[in-house]
Amino acid sequence: MPAVVQHGPFRKVLVRYFLDRDGASAESSTAVFWESPPEVATATDVKNYLHRVGITRHGMIAQVYLQQYQAYMNLDAIDGTVTFDFKQPNEILSLRLTSTSCGDEHDKPAVPEFIARSTTCNMSPLGLFAFSMLICLHTVEDFMSLNSDIIVESYKALWACYAFWIGGFLQLWVGGWEAVRGNVYGATAFSAFGCFWLANGTLKILNTFFNLPAGPEYQEPTKIGGDIKDFWILIFVFVLFKQTLIMNRVSTAITVVLSFWIIASMISVFSEPFIYVKVVSGALLCSVGFYGFTAELTNEVYPEEPMPMWPVHQGNEEIFGAAGRSRTLKRSLIDLRTATGRQQYKDYECEA
Repeated sequence: MPAVVQHGPFRKVLVRYFLDRDGASAESSTAVFWESPPEVATATDVKNYLHRVGITRHGMIAQVYLQQYQAYMNLDAIDGTVTFDFKQPNEILSLRLTSTSCGDEHDKPAVPEFIARSTTCNMSPLGLFAFSMLICLHTVEDFMSLNSDIIVESYKALWACYAFWIGGFLQLWVGGWEAVRGNVYGATAFSAFGCFWLANGTLKILNTFFNLPAGPEYQEPTKIGGDIKDFWILIFVFVLFKQTLIMNRVSTAITVVLSFWIIASMISVFSEPFIYVKVVSGALLCSVGFYGFTAELTNEVYPEEPMPMWPVHQGNEEIFGAAGRSRTLKRSLIDLRTATGRQQYKDYECEA
């Protein structure tokens, strides 16, 4: 018995799509209803809808079938020149999708993620919150040290526990989670800083609650010894900064301010006035980190990503997200359908 679709009082457009692979066609497509679309929709309206429902959110290039040309065309190519009339009921919009997630040129395209959505969510917001909170607590300690050592002593017990669990354990856990997601940048950054703060937190707990290490020679590390440790962390941050240059401006800002904060920390050991510089840079770093947490979480929950992250390239959807070599595009399809892909392929050939 044929199915009968009840349209109700609202207009609905049947959006059918299929992944471009051997044996796939419009006849074997999957379909969803677009409820109450604009009466006259632009290519941007179509792209926003596809992104909102998850069809093109995870590395998909969408091409729409134009009856008057008897051909599929890239939505980006017709933006501003072609519109879609959805005033009548029972309209159909046919799409062909090209996956950008395949690595080997001879592999078949993978099944798109919008068909079987991954249940592994983005935990970078939690890691960014832990980072900003720890910088805030550290800055409060530095500010207290400028006024009263007595206040600092009463603050140490709380600070030591949060340094271990929030700064250390929580960031390390987020790093492991991001590794499962394939986020090489987030996994590297959060895991490393988690271990850094586990070390700092362990020392603070031993010193605060157990008065360990017992020997007086261990109570105050040598100035140059602490700076050697900070220097290696600074080099690590410089490497992270290089990666952010192709990600987004929020992640770049975090690494830049973090670098200044570490440099101020190294100099403040020898020059007390630089503690003020460290406090100011710490407050700025905490603010930028907290904005990163808010933007990352809000853009994951709200449609259309309302908080700007200023991505360097279109498709950088996460502040602390960057896939590794597994994101390599399947050039035979992608370069055929995007002008930027063809240009990147030319650049690749020139470099080779």
